Amino acid sequence: MAKTATKKYQEYGPDVAAKLEEAYDALSQIPKHHKTPEDADKVMKPLIEAEKMALGGIETDSLNAWLPRVDFLGLVKQRFSVRGGVNRKAVARWAALAGVKMDPVSLPQERPRLTVVNSDQLKTSKAGSETKQKSAKPKLEKTKDQTSQPLTRTRDEVDADIRAADISPDTTEAQLVKFLGERIGADKPTRAHYTEALAKSGGGFTNLPKTDVRHLWRTAGKAGEPGAEDNEAIPVVNQWGFPDMVEDGTRRIEGANAKKPTIFRYMDEPAHIETSSAGLPRIRPLIEKQHKVLLNNVSAWQHARTTAGGDEVKRRVSVPDDVNAQIYGNMRTRWPVLRGITSTPTFAFNGSLIHTPGLHDSGIYYSPDWKMDLPRVDTKPSEEDVREAVRLLVEEVFADFPLGGMQRDEIVETVLNGEGVPAVANLLAMLLTMFCREMFTGSPVPGMLVGKPQPGTGASLLMDVFSIIATGSEVPAMSLPTSKEEMVKTLLTVMTDGSVLCNFDNVDKRINSGELASVLTAPKYKGRKLGDNESIEAEVRVLLTFTGNHVQMTGELVRRLVLVDLDAKTAHPEKRAGWRHPDIRKYARDNRGRLVWACLTLIQNWVASGMKRDESAVLNSYENWSGVIGGILNDAGVKGFLGNRVQLEASAKDSATLAKEKFIFELAACYSDGQPFRVATDSDRVDKPGKVPSLIGIADKENEANDGFPILLENSGYDKETGRFFKDKAAGPFGKMMVRFADETHETVVDGTRYEVTFVERKLRTGATEYVMRKQPAK
Repeated sequence: MAKTATKKYQEYGPDVAAKLEEAYDALSQIPKHHKTPEDADKVMKPLIEAEKMALGGIETDSLNAWLPRVDFLGLVKQRFSVRGGVNRKAVARWAALAGVKMDPVSLPQERPRLTVVNSDQLKTSKAGSETKQKSAKPKLEKTKDQTSQPLTRTRDEVDADIRAADISPDTTEAQLVKFLGERIGADKPTRAHYTEALAKSGGGFTNLPKTDVRHLWRTAGKAGEPGAEDNEAIPVVNQWGFPDMVEDGTRRIEGANAKKPTIFRYMDEPAHIETSSAGLPRIRPLIEKQHKVLLNNVSAWQHARTTAGGDEVKRRVSVPDDVNAQIYGNMRTRWPVLRGITSTPTFAFNGSLIHTPGLHDSGIYYSPDWKMDLPRVDTKPSEEDVREAVRLLVEEVFADFPLGGMQRDEIVETVLNGEGVPAVANLLAMLLTMFCREMFTGSPVPGMLVGKPQPGTGASLLMDVFSIIATGSEVPAMSLPTSKEEMVKTLLTVMTDGSVLCNFDNVDKRINSGELASVLTAPKYKGRKLGDNESIEAEVRVLLTFTGNHVQMTGELVRRLVLVDLDAKTAHPEKRAGWRHPDIRKYARDNRGRLVWACLTLIQNWVASGMKRDESAVLNSYENWSGVIGGILNDAGVKGFLGNRVQLEASAKDSATLAKEKFIFELAACYSDGQPFRVATDSDRVDKPGKVPSLIGIADKENEANDGFPILLENSGYDKETGRFFKDKAAGPFGKMMVRFADETHETVVDGTRYEVTFVERKLRTGATEYVMRKQPAK
């Protein structure tokens, strides 16, 4: 205990740390569940005073403000408890020892949670000296969404508690419900001990089977609801009418969901949140059978029968299927709207930080990762905090990866003190996006391409570390679907289950997918449900990433991506040594709280500075995203954002895409808006004065766009052996290609101006076809 205290509180200086160490060590020596407070008073006063010293000596009437450590109240509850609750009178007396007046009734029982506070809000000390912002420490506040610290007891302690309450087979059901209701805050193992001890087959304190004891727990959880303790108010399925049962069941499940939301409307369908094997929350559709389970958990149902002696006997039963189906159908559109889920604090559209557990007004459900020790994020981060945040992410995590073809020392120096590394800036941009995705609601976010020249460079490892920081676990690697149908299913799956990250790993084929292009540029995506003919419209909140060696894709996809390039510049990159943290995944997991703090601090710094966008580096179609992220990076002093676009286009675009772009540039550079074209005009396909220009002649002649060589256009009748277009057959394939051209909008840059180029098909009286070019400056 002493070592932990010293290490944890060393930031307050050696004197305070020593006092904290001594005080906590003394507290830890007190036996658990100590019932006499005299000995406790001897150790509580120095402990409280040490805590106050760590906080700068502030005055307050709130217990949580000057006892900010969760471990403090945890130790208090372990050693001074009355049936698991804090001995409020004792704590009030200890507060008086420290000079703080406090009403015992006002003491909170909820576990304190970390919140973002403005250090200016801290009150001054008794001496009247102002608490400086830099010395402000975490403030803990109770929120209505927080739950009590769980009660933990052994089986022997449970047996003793039951005996002390005089529980016997003669104890009534109402008395048992009241008894269990007083212990409803117990953790799962403790509740299991109570169930076992009370059941006839276990401890034998009652004659009830385990199933009935479990039902009593559920009834105790509904204490205070109308009819909760009145057996006559419990529906009797063979006596009550159908409408009455539907009304009662609706009231019960709707009331329970209002207290603690577990059922939602997600993409216009009922859904609930479940925990994955990795301990992470995820969204799952709520089918009718699952709804029945939830309804049985919050409501009671009985079936009555008359014995031979004329007595009426009732037994517990499940909700009838027809009643459940009716309630499920009626409530489909009445549940609260859920848009997404996060296990880390995230920024809302207006720049506020979502850090209170539960459903936020924005429709985002925050389910905290309690394993993560997240430091406080100041509302006005200091320059030192911002620089430390950048250093943590770059020097401690990402500098060991050969980003931009650089080595560790070069990366650290160039990012922290130089002109920046585009690959690092882009990587930080995508990571920060994971913590402020709500700021781009209604506008698209680009994908990320982690490109490398050869296997073993570390792209998959980089994505694992990226995902651990952003989500708490490694990202599942997915293969790129090979068909349009599989692509639609894959994209809809990751969007409907609430995933925030989807990584296509080791891409080994040319990517040409209209579905990917749509998801990367549209705020919503519509497709057909799995195994169903019904369509679903999903909000796009998932970040799409791609890794691979020399990945090639169409220009439509390239312009929708941000490049993070890796190059170890060695024949065997997998043999690289000298990592700062040999097991970088473990380091990211163990230090996730600090790394998340770094991301939140950089974003909060931009919010506190006025949320000024940076327009110096704009990504077309993603102006909102590039403006916000550019502003965050600029305020953090990180340079190089989007500085490798030329490299991305040169490395990822395939030959067919480059040829197409050269062709569009040639037309836009040499011809004006409204210019008509024919596929071919004569047998030689050479432009002549007074003739409508020939598209096939432009591609075949000595054009400037391709250094005087013919432009190879995919499926256009080009002969690779002769280097020329087919004399007699080129016009047919070329005409078919132009039909596709006419359905697309193309972008090109001529003399520094970006143009949008389209082709309008026009039929002539002779039956021939012309294509009229429209060339307008891009918006």
